[in-house]
Amino acid sequence: MPYYEDIQACQLLLQALHAQLGPDCFVLFVDDCSPQQSLTASALSNAGLPGRILRLRRNAGHQQALALGLQYLAPHLHSQQQLVLMDSDGEDAPEAVPGLLAKLSQSAGAIDAIVAARGKRRERWTFVACYRAYQLLFRLSTGRVLDFGNFMVLSAPAAQALAAYPSLPVHIAASLLASDLRLGRHTVDRAKRYAGVSKMNLPALVGHGLRAIRVFKARVLQRLRHAALLLAGLAAVLAWLSTGQRGAGLALFGFWGCTALALLYALVYGLLAWKLGDSYPQPDMAMVAATIDVPAPERKAPEA
Repeated sequence: MPYYEDIQACQLLLQALHAQLGPDCFVLFVDDCSPQQSLTASALSNAGLPGRILRLRRNAGHQQALALGLQYLAPHLHSQQQLVLMDSDGEDAPEAVPGLLAKLSQSAGAIDAIVAARGKRRERWTFVACYRAYQLLFRLSTGRVLDFGNFMVLSAPAAQALAAYPSLPVHIAASLLASDLRLGRHTVDRAKRYAGVSKMNLPALVGHGLRAIRVFKARVLQRLRHAALLLAGLAAVLAWLSTGQRGAGLALFGFWGCTALALLYALVYGLLAWKLGDSYPQPDMAMVAATIDVPAPERKAPEA
C-alpha cells in the first residue's frame, strides 16, 4: 500500500484489515517521503498486524510507490500466496478483501488476478460525468474497457509477472489490462475515505487518466493512423465529386474539411509518437531510505 501524510485514515484501515483478515496477513507500506506524518511501526503493531515499511528518500508519486512495493515484495512470495494491492485511505473497502481473495481461490488457477470492478461511487455528479466521458475516450483510443483501479488480488506468479511489466510505474491498472494475465472481476462499491481529504486534484486526475492511455500507445497510434488514412481517402472522394456540377460546393467544403482533419490527425500522431516514446521511468530500490520491520504480535497461550 502506498502512504503519504494520511496517518489517521491509515490507522483506521489497519484496524479494519485486522478485523477482516486477522493477524496472519503481512502488510507492506511504501511511505512516499511523508514530511510531517511519517508512518511508524506503532501504527501496525497497535493494530496487531505484522509488516514492513519502506520509507523513500524522495516523493515518487502514487503509482511509482505502488509499483516499487510490488517489485520489492513479488520475488519473496511463495507459490500459494496471494497479494492484495490497495490504497491506504479506506476508499478501497477492506470489507471487500475477503471476497476478492475467495474468488481468486475458487478459480483453482484458472484466473491470475481478481480486480475490484467499479460499482457505485460516492462522488458528485460532475465527477461521475467526467469519469464516464474518460471511460469513453479510453475505449475509443484503445479499444479496451478500463473499469477498475489499483484495488486487486494477484496470485504469486501473476504478481511476479506484473512486477516485470515495463509500464507498471506509469499506470498499474492499465498495465494489468495490457498484460496477458487472465482477469476476473468482482464488483465493489467505492467506499468513503476514513479521514482527511484526497490529495488528487483535477490536473493530477487528468494526468493519471492520460498515463493509462499511454500504456496502450502502440494501439492508440495505430488507430490515429487509420483515422488519418480514412479521412484522406474521404477527402479524395469528395475532391472527385467536386469536379461535377451537382453538390460541387458541398463536396468542396467537405474536401477541405476532411483534408484539414487528416492534417490535424497527422500532426497529433506525430506529437504523440514523439511524446510517448518507447521508455518508461523505472522505480529504483536505491530510493528506499529506510526499512522498518514490524514483527507479528505474540499470541497468548490458551488458558487451561
